[in-house]
Amino acid sequence: TGISIDNLAPDTPEMFSGSFDGAQVNLSWNSSSEPDLLGYSIYRDGEHYGDAITNSFIDTQLPNLPMLSYTITANDVNGNESSQTEELSLLIYIDGDINTDFTLNVLDVVLLMEHILNFSPLEDTTYADLNDDAIVNVLDVIILVNLILDMNGGE
Repeated sequence: TGISIDNLAPDTPEMFSGSFDGAQVNLSWNSSSEPDLLGYSIYRDGEHYGDAITNSFIDTQLPNLPMLSYTITANDVNGNESSQTEELSLLIYIDGDINTDFTLNVLDVVLLMEHILNFSPLEDTTYADLNDDAIVNVLDVIILVNLILDMNGGE
């Protein structure tokens, strides 16, 4: 008779991808076929950040940083952890956040109006064209004001 100790790490998750949709980061990867799989560990900027039992994870607690990096590992029931996936770096931004402080507020409205009135033109209008019509104008201001009101319960 004898015993067997499982000290073999699961395979590293494959096809790791992610996207930023304006309010959250969506991560996904192929499910592991390990029979003793317990789940997955999510690392953000090199630190353990969370865990998942399925092959996806949604990060809604985004810090005030322009870029976030993620990796994933697989874990089995015996405490073995796979190698980390290759790092996935994502540019984080909020539509309408003209000054890129990760907060929508009246300052963004002022900066957008200064651009429209040609007082202080923006070099990059990526976050300013809220209706995606390739023109930054008063319609974008209206959308931005509505976004800010919605975030504050209409007040």
